[in-house]
Amino acid sequence: MRFVQRQPDDSVNLPKSHPLRNAAELVLGVGALVLVASLLVTYFVDIAVAVIPYEAEAEFSSRLFRDSTMGLGAPGDQSSALEQLTARLSSGWPDNPYSFRVRIADMPKPNAFALPGGLIVVTQGLLDACESENELAFVLAHEIAHYRNRDQLRGMGSALLLQMALSMVGAAGDISPLSSPMQLAQLGSSREREEAADRFGLSLVAAHYGHINGSWAFFEHLTDEGDATPAFFSTHPGSAGRAQALRRIAAQNGWSTTGTLRPWPMEQRAAGDGVVD
Repeated sequence: MRFVQRQPDDSVNLPKSHPLRNAAELVLGVGALVLVASLLVTYFVDIAVAVIPYEAEAEFSSRLFRDSTMGLGAPGDQSSALEQLTARLSSGWPDNPYSFRVRIADMPKPNAFALPGGLIVVTQGLLDACESENELAFVLAHEIAHYRNRDQLRGMGSALLLQMALSMVGAAGDISPLSSPMQLAQLGSSREREEAADRFGLSLVAAHYGHINGSWAFFEHLTDEGDATPAFFSTHPGSAGRAQALRRIAAQNGWSTTGTLRPWPMEQRAAGDGVVD
């Protein structure tokens, strides 16, 4: 028998289905994995948050978030005034288990965020940007609302579990293709938390002042200076949309949108732009 050499069939190792179908199946598979992982993270974090005592949260915070190691300014007249305003606002939350502390970070970009245990951090840039006490009061009330829903624990817990999950995937290969989709999957729930915090925070402002005038001024400043971040890719609603949402909440609850604005010390003002976390 004579052997006749032939070229190998180039299609032997190729899938029988169309390449576009293969790509679609891969995308759907990754999407399903991301969805399941996100749901599991949310489920376990919600369970943990429900059983963690407030005392344990405060102890954890005192060990992890120290003013000196975080570069926060020492307590002074400004932080004392902020704590007093926070205490007045939080009186509208009768079941409040926290003893709030407010510290100022020497950062030019206006921002504020809540850390576990009752520590609220406000940047100097935010204080400089506020034109009235009422404007600043809503920022603080928004952060108080995060504590009511224990969002600060949910956020940290979700980030920790996602990091662990991505590290496990990374042991088998490159985790970067999964990282961004998994983070995007968390954005919707984060935006929902921000909207809930806006709603409760606005109720605290209304209870304290008898009106909510000035509450949306901070976001109008941002809109005037340009707010180009697409809402889908942000954990916070856009500034213009956020100001409009506050007005809708006020109308739904019958809260007055007119009233006297209390001054904020002029020496603390300057220009700036930023977000409220």
